[in-house]
Amino acid sequence: MIPSGSQNIKLKFDAITIGMFVTALFIPIIFSLYTTNLQTLLPTVFMVVGFTLYMFYSSGVERGEALKPLDLLVWSGIAFAFVMIAGSVSQAFAESFTGIKAMQVSYTQIQGMMYAIHLAVAEEMLFRVGLLSFFLAESPSPILAIIADAAVFSLSHIVRYGFSPALAYVFGAGLVLAYVVYRTGTPSPAIIAHVLNNLFAAGVIR
Repeated sequence: MIPSGSQNIKLKFDAITIGMFVTALFIPIIFSLYTTNLQTLLPTVFMVVGFTLYMFYSSGVERGEALKPLDLLVWSGIAFAFVMIAGSVSQAFAESFTGIKAMQVSYTQIQGMMYAIHLAVAEEMLFRVGLLSFFLAESPSPILAIIADAAVFSLSHIVRYGFSPALAYVFGAGLVLAYVVYRTGTPSPAIIAHVLNNLFAAGVIR
């Protein structure tokens, strides 16, 4: 259940969150060694902005206890299921209503894996760490904070899906991811779900 009323909620970074964040920070450096591709620039900006918002509204990083393995599995599984469904339906709607096809990027398998991880962690840092911290601090209710976070997440996908019903499914995925982060107090389940979704979407996992 989501309690109502203003609350001072502080998200905590567990070992998984810290590990994925550090990994994602190194990926643009690795990319820069053999390509001048700037596709990793925007996700890196996402991470910096998200982390800055988190630091400002949380007054510093607070280490948290890792979720119990079963809890981590359950919450990651719930988030992953919703994100996979939303992603598949969203792309189908986008192709049907706007003719927009899934992005085809010329990457090797390793490059595709790195970029999928980088983008997933970057989006979680911006939307479920930075912006969610902001909305939780400024909204009168966690419910409104979660809805606002999902709305911004959905709007950020207009470039990919256009103004189509696909955005409703992205909004739904955003609601689930934000709720999971709020409910568990750590971004790790959402990061795991988002990374797995991107790896499937990129064809790294079949």
